[in-house]
This record gives sequence, C-alpha cells and structure tokens, in this order.
Amino acid sequence: MTEPLETDRFRLGTSQFFTRLVYLHGTLPIATVLVLLLVAVVLAFALDYRFAIVALMVVFLIAPLAMAWLYLNCGFHADASFNVSWHTLSVGPDAIEITLLKPIYGKVEEDEEEHEPVERIVGWSKGKTLRYDSGMLRPYLTGGDGITVPLSGGKGFIAVPRSAFGDDESYKNFVDRIGALCLSGPEATVEL
Repeated sequence: MTEPLETDRFRLGTSQFFTRLVYLHGTLPIATVLVLLLVAVVLAFALDYRFAIVALMVVFLIAPLAMAWLYLNCGFHADASFNVSWHTLSVGPDAIEITLLKPIYGKVEEDEEEHEPVERIVGWSKGKTLRYDSGMLRPYLTGGDGITVPLSGGKGFIAVPRSAFGDDESYKNFVDRIGALCLSGPEATVEL
C-alpha cells in the first residue's frame, strides 16, 4: 500500500486558470466567433459594406457572449472553480483528494514606525474535501508550468502548477502517480 503523495498549499492565478479553461473548453466558441468574423469581413469587402456592421456585431455582441458563456458555464462549475482557491492535493492509490483551505486573519504588529497592527494571514483552517476517483479522471495534459487533469463530465479539471512542489523529483513522482491513476500511463499525455 503506497502512502498518499501531497502537494504544498497552492492556488492558480487567474491567468493560469483562464488559459487552461480556454484550452480545455474554449476552442469551439472561439473558433465559431472567428469563422463568423472572417465570413462577415470577406462578405463586406466582396459584396456589400453592410456586412461590416455584421462583423462589428460579431466582435461586440457575439464574442463577449461566447466568453461569458465559457466563464459562467465552465469556469464557475464546482469541479473547476476550486482551482483558484487555496487548497492542497493528495494523490492516493485510487483517488485524488482536494482539501480546500480557509485563511485565518489576525492582527500582527509589524510596522516599527507607527506601531499599528496590520491584518495578515496567521493560519489556515481546513474546509471542504473533494474526492475524485480514478474513473472520473481523463488522460492528463502537461504544459510548461504544470499538469492539468480533465474530469469526466466535461466541465471540470484539476490543475497543479510545478510551484506546488518543493523540488522537481516530487513533481516527477506526482506526474507518475497521476499517470497510473488515470490508467493511461505517462506516455499517453498531450503536450500543451
């Protein structure tokens, strides 16, 4: 029986989260908007300038709606939104467990000149624990800054940056463990 492999406390930045969200779920809406825009621009030059108005409608109406759909439908989904909260991740032999963390704020006297207490994070309390069995995991994706494991069901994903580990050896062990857990092996990854 192998013991669980745990990460340090981490969270994704908003740009990291949005990049993974667009890569996993945004290709179809973005491609659709680009095709509509291209068709409207070509028709504006070839046939009638009024198609330029259609192109502007695509840019200013349809594109923002597509991005809002992506963010609200997929980004706010419970199986994806935890990535931007502080959490730890534990990989066991048959599941991934994610423990959400809540910061505890307290007054800390740090300013020497004014001696006024400053509010800082003084500790962490454990919150909700999410568990994803191996059957819920799809083959993982690797990129320059970490690993992303899409979840079955289509909208969720687990993203783990390299910075969640103390050293490269821990990260390599984690990737190997995820590969075994996804039942796909490390050679079945897709490079971002």
